[in-house]
Amino acid sequence: PLFDPESNKIWLVESVYSVIEVKTKLTPTTLRDSIDKCQKFKKMNRKYFPDHVNQRINDSLFIIWGFESAKTETFYKNYKELIKDIPIEEQPDFVICPSQFLVTGGSYRKLQTQGQPGSAHDMSHNTADVDPMEQFLRTQSTACLELNENSLITLIAWLSAWLQAAGDRTTMLGQYTVNEKNIGQRVF
Repeated sequence: PLFDPESNKIWLVESVYSVIEVKTKLTPTTLRDSIDKCQKFKKMNRKYFPDHVNQRINDSLFIIWGFESAKTETFYKNYKELIKDIPIEEQPDFVICPSQFLVTGGSYRKLQTQGQPGSAHDMSHNTADVDPMEQFLRTQSTACLELNENSLITLIAWLSAWLQAAGDRTTMLGQYTVNEKNIGQRVF
């Protein structure tokens, strides 16, 4: 926390752009643990400053990084089974095993395939003249790319683009005060 007295903890989750959960090996057990943490993180209440013009994305990314994994097909089958009942907004945005694969999903994939709400890209998915391949991709909540040694540079490129698009972030600190208590008094 930014400040941690007994009665008032200040965690500025609005300032967090991304969380990376690191695992030695990506197994169904370690994935379940990471997905549970992701859901808790994604559900955290964020109190962004409503009139901040430079903030364009109201989300934080959750990345699972594993140094080792089963074969890509086996991993992806297990992963899809673990997330099948989880809302897209609570799913990890990336899962990477740098020497094997990169998975996109969650809010990142939704933004990537549909665009910002109300944008031209978002509005175009309701029109009849959408390319069939693009329409198919929009229906897929995850994508697994077997990029081998190129997995990490691809993640860095996509993450850098997302961070640039996210813009500045500001919170309304007054919303963190405990209103039921006397928060102090002027002494002099």
